[in-house]
Amino acid sequence: MDHDIFISYSQRVPEPTIALADELTRRGFRPWYDVNLLPGQYFSKVFNDAIDRAKAVVTIWSPPALSSTWVLAESERALEQKKLICVRTEAVDPKKLPIRFNRMHVPIWTDFDSLVQALIGMGVRPSGLAGPANDLEALMHEAQRAWKVVPKDDAKAIKAFIELYGQFAMFRVMAQTRLDALLATGAQTPLPAKVEESTNSSAYDVFISSKSEDYPHARKVAKALHKAGLRVFYSEEELRRMGKSDYYDAIDNVLEDVHHMVVVTSARKHVDSPWVKKEWQTYLTEKLSGRKSGNLVTLLCGNMTVRDLPIGLRQHEARPVDELPELLNYFKPSGT
Repeated sequence: MDHDIFISYSQRVPEPTIALADELTRRGFRPWYDVNLLPGQYFSKVFNDAIDRAKAVVTIWSPPALSSTWVLAESERALEQKKLICVRTEAVDPKKLPIRFNRMHVPIWTDFDSLVQALIGMGVRPSGLAGPANDLEALMHEAQRAWKVVPKDDAKAIKAFIELYGQFAMFRVMAQTRLDALLATGAQTPLPAKVEESTNSSAYDVFISSKSEDYPHARKVAKALHKAGLRVFYSEEELRRMGKSDYYDAIDNVLEDVHHMVVVTSARKHVDSPWVKKEWQTYLTEKLSGRKSGNLVTLLCGNMTVRDLPIGLRQHEARPVDELPELLNYFKPSGT
């Protein structure tokens, strides 16, 4: 291991960790988190060694991290070694942190400047050598190349692809859609070219955009749309594990030909978050230019109202999420 900083986090909320690691790397630090774990290594030994070797440990407290025994154990080990720095997601109240940590100053994880100052205060200094935070970028490109050559009428080959690259939501959904179509017609029977074209990577009817805090609502929406016979692209976390530029490129590829977009949100700050805003603004630009004829619909959760939305979304259909069944006609598959 060659790192200065160990990042402790919950895998259920990976986005801040990926973004933070990329930012620290860009600034010349050398972060480590469990994506760097090699096959066959024992978690506890590797984690303990990684913490002991690190000059600082940064714990990202998210709601799932509060109940994670791994995050608690890692943080306590770092605290005992006097190398712990805590940050939090917006959804976490500092007063509700575990008792040993709730009297510490715990800023929002995006306050990079404060974090860097704390790291330097612990003697962690940037080397000036920036590089990728992990190898997911290379794996993502490998998956892209592999999908291009996978026989689209071979169920066995597609299953193998899912086993290898299923960690990426975009490819998992794309391959599973193709596999389901094959199995529906008899797994060994090649599909006609026309059907193949309709189930390739650009054949999503609806793109669901939501922030992690709204994933429970978004899952229900995706399930309802899928049940209505629509092909839905919905990525909770895997796709966002990439660096910002690679994530944007991958999303652009999907948005290029998707017909409709659904934004699921319970708060203004969620639709204004960088990931979500990029998605709906890209779609909106295409729609306003006339290059898309589909519908942009925002589903409001909790106490969210139309008035709370950015003006760009207010100009389009916005309804309470409970009214989704009444809106299914808005999402007719492309070509119908």
